[in-house]
Amino acid sequence: MCDENTRLGRYQEYLRSTQWSWLREQAMKRAGKRCQVCNGTTKLAAHHRTYERVYHEQVDDLTILCALCHGVFHGRRPSLTDRELRRVEAAERISDRVWRAV
Repeated sequence: MCDENTRLGRYQEYLRSTQWSWLREQAMKRAGKRCQVCNGTTKLAAHHRTYERVYHEQVDDLTILCALCHGVFHGRRPSLTDRELRRVEAAERISDRVWRAV
C-alpha cells in the first residue's frame, strides 16, 4: 500500500510540473484545443494513450479528451443529458476501436 501511495504521490507531483504543463499544452495545440473524440471544447484533459514512457512521454503519447469522453475511457458513466449521452456513446464506439487495435 505504501508503494502505491508513493507512486500516486509522485505521479500527482509530476502532473503539477512544468514538464507536464509544457507537454499538455503541446498536445492541446496539436488537437486544436478540442476533444479528439467528440470535438468538445470544455473541461479538456490530456489522457495517456500509453504509460510506457510515463514521466518521459512524447506528445503523441497523449490525446486530448473532454471530461465526458475521458470518463468513458476510464469506465465512468455519469448522469447525462440526451446530448451528452450521444457524445459518450460516440466516445465508447471510438474507445472500443482503439482498444481492439492495441
